[in-house]
Amino acid sequence: MVLFVGHGGNIPVMSAPSTVQDFLKSSRCLAQVASQFKDNPIHKLTQDQGLLYVHQAEFAVTHPGDPRVQLMGSEDATTCHIIILRHAKTRVTALAHMDSCQGLDLVMNRATEVAQSVSREPGVDVDLKDWDLFMVGGFEDQLGNSEVLSLNLLEDFIQSEYRFTLKLCVIGSLNTSYDPNFHPKPIFYGCAVNLTTGDVFPATFEDHGPVDILRHCRTSFNSDRSQKRPYDLYDCVSGEIRIQPFPFTYYPGLELWMKAPSQAILDNMSSSPKVEPPYFVSKLKKTIQMVVEHPNPYKSIFSGSSKPLVFSLNDCSQWVCKSSLTG
Repeated sequence: MVLFVGHGGNIPVMSAPSTVQDFLKSSRCLAQVASQFKDNPIHKLTQDQGLLYVHQAEFAVTHPGDPRVQLMGSEDATTCHIIILRHAKTRVTALAHMDSCQGLDLVMNRATEVAQSVSREPGVDVDLKDWDLFMVGGFEDQLGNSEVLSLNLLEDFIQSEYRFTLKLCVIGSLNTSYDPNFHPKPIFYGCAVNLTTGDVFPATFEDHGPVDILRHCRTSFNSDRSQKRPYDLYDCVSGEIRIQPFPFTYYPGLELWMKAPSQAILDNMSSSPKVEPPYFVSKLKKTIQMVVEHPNPYKSIFSGSSKPLVFSLNDCSQWVCKSSLTG
């Protein structure tokens, strides 16, 4: 298929660009829309606002008819990209925090499945191949990791069987600022989407949802390769977050990193050590601690069950575990 850009979504991009900057220069509207996005204040979102938070290497799909979720969002994207896909007629929306170009098919298959369910009305004929696309994340990092991911994702969108209209593209130079030492850093680390209006805006988040550290373990230490990334987080029919059981990958000497200096952890375990959020090191140490303390997470965390951990919202808009969580 093809990717469309332009104010009217009428400029086709038939082949992958050679550089991100070439792509951003190909349509004046990309910079104009990015500038409008930058003019928005950064919203601090809380769980009681109907928020569904999506971690790195996760995605979620829902729609305005979901009574539990009004907003979806993600942050901590440095070289990662936050991808939002929205079907204009059904208003089905997918949000994925992509740390590689793998898995777009998983997101689109699930998004199409939900859109088919939403559009099942007598006499309704909805084309499920057309989707609006929003991209936020990645910057002009010194190692060029962001550019590689940006170009790979753009190529995947261009070559997909779906038709994407790029509505927002805050990547590369459009998402780069500089600290006092002239080191590049992202302007925006996170964003959110309003499911009713489709508005996408800069955002930060009071918390990152249930079992935050366990989900970090899944991102960094999941040794079950049959579980494809990004991980499908949410069932919009039941309103449940589901974490499938998975084994931890333990490396000899891993526990030594729990006492390592912060700079050593940043230098060895980050793709962008100079621009990580201030809690990066403490959260990673907690993640390592969980891996070390639970050599058999199937037993100690997932209660010896092959069933997922299941979380649902209570009357106070808090995620509570419906299944046994022993770890």
